[in-house]
Amino acid sequence: MLVRGGSMTPEIVQHFSEALGLPENRVAVKGIDAIKNLFYHQTKPGPELVTPVGIAIAAKEHPVEYIPVKVNEKSLRLFDVKTLSIGDAILTSGLSIPKLHGKPGAATVVTLNNQLVTVPGTRGEPLVLLKNGKAADFNDSISSNDEIMAEKGTDGAPVNATFKEM
Repeated sequence: MLVRGGSMTPEIVQHFSEALGLPENRVAVKGIDAIKNLFYHQTKPGPELVTPVGIAIAAKEHPVEYIPVKVNEKSLRLFDVKTLSIGDAILTSGLSIPKLHGKPGAATVVTLNNQLVTVPGTRGEPLVLLKNGKAADFNDSISSNDEIMAEKGTDGAPVNATFKEM
């Protein structure tokens, strides 16, 4: 069965018939007139309308549910198609997870006994996640009307070492 606008390409039925090894009467172009219980007015029943009509029928018979949540006070609606996590909500919100982690503190390079030595600053802290005011993790599941806060982790401090510590 061929549908959509491309099915109107001249000789396409013959080409599909040959390619599939089927008789031509087994390869057919179908329009919206092939859809049962569909009433249309002032519309020419062609194959280009099969997909949009099919999408509309599927949406009516099996509507997609949404879960409303807030991430950093921004309201979002996520498709309820699987068990959703805080990570899903963070990604949907557009927040950049790497930018939420604290940066490491600046390092210093010194020469010690004729050798270059890098002395690192302190590590940055990870971001803080809260779900409904309680500590949370990226993998924690979410449900309708949850409020998620993602707070940037503290940046690390620059190196602070004495000569004796070197």
